[in-house]
Amino acid sequence: MKHKIRAFKNMLLMSAPEYIAGFSVFVILISFSKKASLAEIGELTFANTVGQLVSSVLAVALLTTMRRDFVLKTALRDKYAISLYIIRILISLSIFIISFVLLELNLFSEIVLLMIVSRGIDSLSETYYYTLLSKEEILKFSILKSMHYISLISFVILGIYKGFDLHQISYIFLLNSIIWCLVNFILLFFEKGIVKKIIFLDTYQTDLFKRTLPLLMSSTIYLLSARLNLFIVKKICSPEDFGLFSIIITILGIFSIFTSAISSFLINKQVEWYKVSLQRLKINSIKLAIPLFAAGLIILLISYFVSDYINYLFKNFDMNHLWLLKLSLISILVYFIQIPYNYLFTVMDKNKVALYFSVFMIVVAALLYYPFTFYFGLTGSVIAFLGYNILWCGSLFGISMYIINKQILKGNE
Repeated sequence: MKHKIRAFKNMLLMSAPEYIAGFSVFVILISFSKKASLAEIGELTFANTVGQLVSSVLAVALLTTMRRDFVLKTALRDKYAISLYIIRILISLSIFIISFVLLELNLFSEIVLLMIVSRGIDSLSETYYYTLLSKEEILKFSILKSMHYISLISFVILGIYKGFDLHQISYIFLLNSIIWCLVNFILLFFEKGIVKKIIFLDTYQTDLFKRTLPLLMSSTIYLLSARLNLFIVKKICSPEDFGLFSIIITILGIFSIFTSAISSFLINKQVEWYKVSLQRLKINSIKLAIPLFAAGLIILLISYFVSDYINYLFKNFDMNHLWLLKLSLISILVYFIQIPYNYLFTVMDKNKVALYFSVFMIVVAALLYYPFTFYFGLTGSVIAFLGYNILWCGSLFGISMYIINKQILKGNE
């Protein structure tokens, strides 16, 4: 019983900063909507989404693989944490230079550039956060990352109160990111046992990048497929409809980030199950889906009724489209069901499979979003959004179980 209580406490501590990070965008949009139009809400959402897309590409694949290695071999963590931080800084700088060139070519706005740089710098802080997770220092991770985004919320709300415009708010994002990047690098540098030596592309790092490459490609394609709706809706729909769609996906984004945080928490445990046997990994992952389904259903029902009061938060939300928000909330249940399966490819070191899966899903996303949005506008984009989430969850479960069952049968021969 004590073990279960401790595990639940750790899950809450680990989920809290991810939830605060997702909730920060929600709070900022609510505060900004008091003075901004739907079109401006859409512009801020789009810029933040592009920034998060770039930062996720820079962070997710490498850090997830790194954390897996650090859990399996703690000596790797002490030896390579600083070096990987420095290498990631160099990679990020190259991305920022490319982004600046694209700005000069008028391919996107200055606000988008600021959010790319800001979110990219945020991803550097994740190097230290993932190091803490690999050491299972959950409390320290939770406090630091929570303060990271609480300070962002506070600074931005203060800026909005002072009458800052969209450009000035973007600079607040950047300033907060720089402060926390420096703080986290200093903390990592003085972390007990960490080797204060830069190792550049030795055998382990070369192997790490090789193993990461398929996951990097798959995560990039996945993130593009998951956010393809924003690019298509922005291109086809009016600025006002795009603003409404931005509000809807921002609300659902809170639940997506929360469930992703739980999935991330499970990685260490799933790696332990995997080390015991594939059968253990399979059975325990399926068992987890049952209580998570129940939790998702309860939250879905609560959200369905609470959504009637959406205009108290977003005063410019068109209540004639409330039914679209309610329809999209079904995705909450999908997010909870897929929690045990989100990182199974990484746990089993099947990054190439993750790549093929992501390529398949971006094709599915294009086939769903473009025609539905083109012919049915905002309504079609919401229906496509829900359909994509359902197809993603079902395909992820089916392919994961197929691979596990195949390997189990192969081992029994």
